[in-house]
Amino acid sequence: MAKQQLQFEEIQKWPAWLRMVILVSLAGSLALMVYELTTLSSVNAGFWGRAILLAFALACHWAFYCLHLRTEVRVDRVVIRYHPVRRRTIRFRDITDCESRSYQAIPEFGGWGVRGKRADRAYTFRGDQGVQLTLSNGKRVLIGSERPDDLAEAIQTGIKGSGETN
Repeated sequence: MAKQQLQFEEIQKWPAWLRMVILVSLAGSLALMVYELTTLSSVNAGFWGRAILLAFALACHWAFYCLHLRTEVRVDRVVIRYHPVRRRTIRFRDITDCESRSYQAIPEFGGWGVRGKRADRAYTFRGDQGVQLTLSNGKRVLIGSERPDDLAEAIQTGIKGSGETN
């Protein structure tokens, strides 16, 4: 299988200050829970409940810390990865329209993240700019972007290069 060339890539992560808050929170939670676990006897019923709570808290903190939106435009498709939660691939032949636009995350989609209804889906991380794709089945997909004009241009170039028409 031929390796698909990357035409555009954007990775959106939490701002540095928020990532630091998450790490400090993680370290504080870990220290507090380890202290509580070591003060309890292993035969005490509370030990296992707290151990499970510690594992759950660590997993939640780590997942939140690792969360990011990666958008790739390849030679024949757009790949949206809301890591570590979701991945979606949209082929150029399925796109009928593409435009950059502003959006309001809360009133339009109920917030940021992977949101929306069946006909209108949004993959947003932060901000209020993105690219709206209209698909051949009538559904619409909004991809949040800090570089919406560049993303729209890459998708439009890909559509033209794939021999498909809008």
